[in-house]
Amino acid sequence: MLLQQAIAYISRKRTRNLVLFLILLLILSCLYFCFSLMQVGERLEDHIKQSAGTSFALTSKQGDRPFALKEAEKVQQLAGVGAMVPQYESPVRILGKEAVTGQQLVERNDLGQEAKQALGAVFTQKTDQHLDFRSSSFQLVQGKHLSDKARGQILIHEELAKKNKLKVGDSLTLSSFQMGETPGKEQTFKIVGIFSGKKQEKFTGMTSDLSENQVYLPYEDATKLLGLSQQEVTQVTFGVKDPEKIDALLKQVKSLDLDWQSLRVVEDRKAFDQMKESSQTLEGLVRIMMIVLLVTGAGALSFLLSLWTRERIHEIGVLLSIGKSKGRIFRQFLLEVVLVSLLAVIPAFLIGRMVSHRFLEQFVGQTGQQQTLELLNQIPQGLSLGIAYASLLCLILLSLGVTTSMIWRKSPKEILTKMS
Repeated sequence: MLLQQAIAYISRKRTRNLVLFLILLLILSCLYFCFSLMQVGERLEDHIKQSAGTSFALTSKQGDRPFALKEAEKVQQLAGVGAMVPQYESPVRILGKEAVTGQQLVERNDLGQEAKQALGAVFTQKTDQHLDFRSSSFQLVQGKHLSDKARGQILIHEELAKKNKLKVGDSLTLSSFQMGETPGKEQTFKIVGIFSGKKQEKFTGMTSDLSENQVYLPYEDATKLLGLSQQEVTQVTFGVKDPEKIDALLKQVKSLDLDWQSLRVVEDRKAFDQMKESSQTLEGLVRIMMIVLLVTGAGALSFLLSLWTRERIHEIGVLLSIGKSKGRIFRQFLLEVVLVSLLAVIPAFLIGRMVSHRFLEQFVGQTGQQQTLELLNQIPQGLSLGIAYASLLCLILLSLGVTTSMIWRKSPKEILTKMS
């Protein structure tokens, strides 16, 4: 009986309930949006610690001067240190193909033809974790990154690929770089990835200075191609398990018995700091938006329900005159608003979802955008929607209780007199 009367009123007063529907839709969409961002913020903190890419590197004070890998192995034994990625940088010579040429800031007359065949080779592991790619200086556009188990593979720049008409799956022959026309040891590599972009360059007058001539190869191939007598590196990068403890970890590193006269530590916490700042700012914005939403939503809903209730004073008087209790009338009013709110659930979900995506794309920017949007897709959508709807019901109950209290304080006789 109560349900039938509620449905009959909604059907009879369509325009009035359409306005109520739009207000409830707006409030529910905003609530779902806020609770979704709150869940993203909570997960983002854990995600930042796990994958923000915070690291530090052990490198030589004399530029790219190599040092023994065993020096770096002492650091890996410390608690809190993650994966160790060795790296060796050296120019190599391209055979049968041409290096990309470009304007040089340094002109040298002591270099021969071999200097125009030089590529800047970085022998490393897991190129997707390399700073050049994590900082977005370079972006992989075709193929795949080098894994820690890769052998005989190479990543090349798209400009080098275009000049020599190379594609993923083709082969490229390199040799160790030697001054003179005779190349050193040779090795053929399979192209597994092509990247684009440009990084900060240093100029020595060789073609290997240019970003377009940068190549990435497996670290294990350095010994064979370059003829190294022992495991040597020009840099070793270490992951950090807990980025918030990096300062304490670096103190432990600097206390180790290493050759600090020739070695130094370089931090890389830019990605972590940016994402942490985004997380804190996001949390603050959501908190402010939630307060503003609850205050304005409660005000708008209370104002509308107040007008809505006063217009129904005649109906209230009739129901009271035939013996209906105030509690029963209140339950009918509440059921009417709840039924209208149920119609707003699915549209509010779609609108809130779309707004959440757009907001995060603009708020986070390029740094960490993909990870943040993935977190948005991973959160339990039903939980956010359920909490948002429960909050809306509390808001409805509070607003309706406040607006009808002015009438319930009066006796049935006073209401009937006012009706007359």
